[in-house]
Amino acid sequence: MAVMDLATLNSSLDQFLIPNPAYPSNIWDYFNNLSNLGCRPTELHRIELWSVGPASQFILQPTKNNYNRYFYDYELSPTLRDAIINGVNPYYGILYGKSLYYFNKWYLYQPCKIGTKNIDTYLFRHRYIKNLAHNGFTVPEITAKLGWVNPDMALNYINSVIEYTP
Repeated sequence: MAVMDLATLNSSLDQFLIPNPAYPSNIWDYFNNLSNLGCRPTELHRIELWSVGPASQFILQPTKNNYNRYFYDYELSPTLRDAIINGVNPYYGILYGKSLYYFNKWYLYQPCKIGTKNIDTYLFRHRYIKNLAHNGFTVPEITAKLGWVNPDMALNYINSVIEYTP
């Protein structure tokens, strides 16, 4: 196993996000939203967790009893924005298991682990948080942005050591 640095994590996920026209466009939309929002993979499937907020904002009520997260409309794909406004699932037919299937099929660096735990589509979340820290966000700012109650969560992601088989 090798340790994945931030540059490798970014380039490998950027390469992964290049759409293959032979597959449904909504799977690429799903993965791009994971990358751009840093939410948990299942939170994109649960449209009831999302609502329209004030001033062109959208609100996500995270699944693990954290504070709400707020996004500006330009952060979400048009597909996700429309789905939230209309209260429909934007990823019909692509449940979490199917997204894992596609991820495992296309992602080059398999398996990825933190300790003994596979992290598959959670790599997008790790990347999102690691990039916030890399771009100068403080632990309290990251904690607030992700809606976490405990700042140790930010540190866990920032300091996570991702291992992969080259």
